Amino acid sequence: MYGTCHHSTFLYVEAPSSYVVISEESGRGKYTVIMFNAEHRKLREPGSIEAPGEEELTSVYLSGPDESIEAEICPEVGCTCFSLRFQGEELLHFPFNLNHYRASKDLAGIPLLYPFANRLERDAIPFRGKEFPLSGEELYRDGNGLPIHGLIIKSSAWSLKDLNASRDFARALFEFNLERDMSLRNNFPFGQALLLTFELQQNQLRILLEVENRDRNPFPLTPGFHPYFSLGKHKRNDIRLSIPAGKSLSLSDLYLPDGNDILVSEKWPEHEDMVLGKNKFDTVFTDLGEDPVFKLIRPDLSINLHCGPDFPVGIVYSPPDENFVCLEPMTAPTNAMYLHSRGQWEIPVLEPGQNMSFEHSIEIQPTLRRPVGPS
Repeated sequence: MYGTCHHSTFLYVEAPSSYVVISEESGRGKYTVIMFNAEHRKLREPGSIEAPGEEELTSVYLSGPDESIEAEICPEVGCTCFSLRFQGEELLHFPFNLNHYRASKDLAGIPLLYPFANRLERDAIPFRGKEFPLSGEELYRDGNGLPIHGLIIKSSAWSLKDLNASRDFARALFEFNLERDMSLRNNFPFGQALLLTFELQQNQLRILLEVENRDRNPFPLTPGFHPYFSLGKHKRNDIRLSIPAGKSLSLSDLYLPDGNDILVSEKWPEHEDMVLGKNKFDTVFTDLGEDPVFKLIRPDLSINLHCGPDFPVGIVYSPPDENFVCLEPMTAPTNAMYLHSRGQWEIPVLEPGQNMSFEHSIEIQPTLRRPVGPS
């Protein structure tokens, strides 16, 4: 788009691969248009550890015009966002090089969980009187041997489909190639198309998952995301959480819902502004209300997870001896496929030809709040 100002011409460019800075001088001065940045490049060496095999991997790099906010995504490892930096500080917990991460069962960054999130009580997906058995080395299992976190968490079947930047955002669109992922094809045998968008704006990262049913049959899905947020240099007593929930689900020894609810106001009276401290969380929160925002409040900034209407369940995960907190947007609770089969919970079901999208965002808000509690 072209425009004029004081007889000087300036040009705004939707850049396909990187931002553009354009200047023109006239008798009255110089005009500069600053763009967001979007690049697809060979992977930078993360950390200081040499990582054989990383030459195969790429990084999609998004940043603001002054690089005050930056994000990196690796399409070849589950389309995982492995870095989110604000004013030069890393906000994600990702203490690995990507080659190690790809080969291990570790989780970090912002992995996508699909077609189900969290645990299932058995090695199968139940749906309308049928069961689809789950098997294979790619299947993740929890400490009790239960299947967990879907089927494509580190899949190499993602590829970059579109990349662009403007004055207001940098955006990357990724496409999943079903033919290249045997785990999803064998365990969840439905024709489907997946798109995943990361859009970086001035103070937030927007993430959008789109799913299309290309099969002759309907299928269920309960996707979610599992962001690991770093506490940085701050101690747990200096961290506060804001949990916008009315209820949590009581869990069995296998961390499966047992059918009972817990009133959040009774178990965590200060849940809207509570010290993290020694609290242990592996907790499913429901009854989130309108426009729910989970917050991790550090002395220097607040990380705000906006679940939106597509994610009516939130999970907080933080072992008491770890330097991270997971604020997880979920379409349904743990074991939702089985709860649905018993008529205990409604979940998304895609009919043939139907499309469905799931959007949330991570907002970064600087704060001057002082540390709380003993250091």
